[in-house]
Amino acid sequence: MLNEKLIAIEKKVFEGDFIYHYYKEVLQTFPMNLSIDLFSEKPPFNKFRMEIYQKNKKKLEMKLSLMINGSSSELLKFKLGDKYTNPYARSDFPENISKYAGITFKSNEPRIYAGLDGSVSLDFAVPFSCYDFPLKSIKNNDDIILAIIHFWKTSNIVTELKITPFLIF
Repeated sequence: MLNEKLIAIEKKVFEGDFIYHYYKEVLQTFPMNLSIDLFSEKPPFNKFRMEIYQKNKKKLEMKLSLMINGSSSELLKFKLGDKYTNPYARSDFPENISKYAGITFKSNEPRIYAGLDGSVSLDFAVPFSCYDFPLKSIKNNDDIILAIIHFWKTSNIVTELKITPFLIF
């Protein structure tokens, strides 16, 4: 998968000149619209952004992006709440991914979008199981919080996220 090296870089939350080494508490409202700046303390000192949106009770989106000169390039994305059909397979698709080519995810099927080699867009979705997510589905508020925490960990953000469980499912 494209972007694995950037996703694997350890990231910490920062605001202004302050880096959160241990934990960041997030107080959110509904609908949720959260943008968190991230920084790697080791070369090449990249800046990233994590965005979490909950537009309605059954819709949730999270994105990890690399920030370059004020613009962003998505590295990893999670979505729940709308239907999506994957593009059809290409000859260079890895075998474990190609089985999801052309399939349609239902609105209640959580999925992760990742870039493939040779692609700069995140237009191919795979189920949680491809990323060792312990959740297989999202059924309630606790599952939403767990999905955010696991996406956070998958994104290799080492600052612990403490989130107030006010999300409505």
